[in-house]
Amino acid sequence: MKALLNRNNIFFCSLHEFLPVEENKFYIVYAPLSSTALIATAKNVDDIVSVLAGNDVSQEVKDTVKELTCNTEISLLTKQKGTIADYNNISLILNNKCNFSCSYCYSANGRSAEILSSEMLQGALSYFISRERTDTKKLSITFIGGGEPMLSWSLICEAIGYALQRAEKESFNVRFKVITNGSLLPEGSLDFIIANKLEMVVSFDILADIQNLQRKHYAQVKDNIIQMLEHGVPVSINSVVTSANVLRQTEMVEEAFNVFPGLDCLSFEPCKEMMPEIINTLDAGFYDDFIRCFFEARQTAARHDIMLTSSILRHVDYVVERFCPGEFGICPDGSVTACPCVSSPELPYFKDYIYGNIDLQGHVVIDKAKLKALVRENVTSYSECTGCFIKWNCGGDCTYLNRTGNSESKRLRCNFMQKFIKHALWNRLKESYESEYNMSVMEIIKQSEKE
Repeated sequence: MKALLNRNNIFFCSLHEFLPVEENKFYIVYAPLSSTALIATAKNVDDIVSVLAGNDVSQEVKDTVKELTCNTEISLLTKQKGTIADYNNISLILNNKCNFSCSYCYSANGRSAEILSSEMLQGALSYFISRERTDTKKLSITFIGGGEPMLSWSLICEAIGYALQRAEKESFNVRFKVITNGSLLPEGSLDFIIANKLEMVVSFDILADIQNLQRKHYAQVKDNIIQMLEHGVPVSINSVVTSANVLRQTEMVEEAFNVFPGLDCLSFEPCKEMMPEIINTLDAGFYDDFIRCFFEARQTAARHDIMLTSSILRHVDYVVERFCPGEFGICPDGSVTACPCVSSPELPYFKDYIYGNIDLQGHVVIDKAKLKALVRENVTSYSECTGCFIKWNCGGDCTYLNRTGNSESKRLRCNFMQKFIKHALWNRLKESYESEYNMSVMEIIKQSEKE
């Protein structure tokens, strides 16, 4: 039964995972490629299988199966990158330096004095903002850490000035984002940020004791966030959740609401198991706590008109062949990487993710065959994904984590992703049913049992 459903990209799980009902009596039936989810009895599921097997069943069941199997063509899924022309964002990793020593930093072992040269920077932007490369109208430029981008503030200014000139010449709209630890606002930077409409994403753990434990510099970062918000700068906060603050996510939301008036976007990310000392602190209990506390915190955030999200939650909104579409990322040494987490030759698998380079004169060379091979690795590459309920949401998980983690960390993360996405899907399905029938799901189920 399960194999036949899976071949048709239909997945199911028992509703007892979410409600106090008898196991394997009620199910969530989920067809991600047709954007369909429904609550079904065991008999409903048997009838669906019967139609798929070619048996004659009622027209009502046939219509349901038609809805479940009205699949989006793979080519119409969230687009998997295949060529350099597909990228509308460039990630500029300006340096491998940092003024912090965060306890969970994935790039700490890649520190160096390397800084992207002006020639390489302009060469990358000339290549990226070009009608010869792409015919899209909107582009974005992200200044991201391999270090702390604000340590190279003059390069950020140069990049934005040059990019705006190129965009005007080539008829593009371009937007800018800086992902920063929030500790640095050089003289004159606030006016520049406002004038050029920079989006500021601050990596900050919100609670003073947690920030000072894991990242330090709480007061400095807090004051800079407040200053930016007071001047109308669009600021969002990205917080890493570890075993130290996993149970305090609602408290984090309340603190953000009270300390940062005007802040409307938070993102909580479970700590990634890239550091050996971190792996040992992430177990099934941690992940279960993250899920429970995240969704509780999300309700609190909604009451305060704050959007609380997570990179994992965003995977509920669309179906993908691949967890990450890959990146057009420029490393400080001029290498072109498919993963900004891999920005230094000192980090594992650096050469595996490099598919191009910029020479000292700013000429960009792309290995098109290697890029194509890099993005070819997707959900169909892993046998364990075959019958997974969330395979088309997860896309096989992060390829870098798949390489760097061990089998146990991979198992834990897969279980976590399944539980998290199932939980998010269930919340939406429950809300939809209760809105349509104007009664609780339990009442709907009890009524169906009487019929």
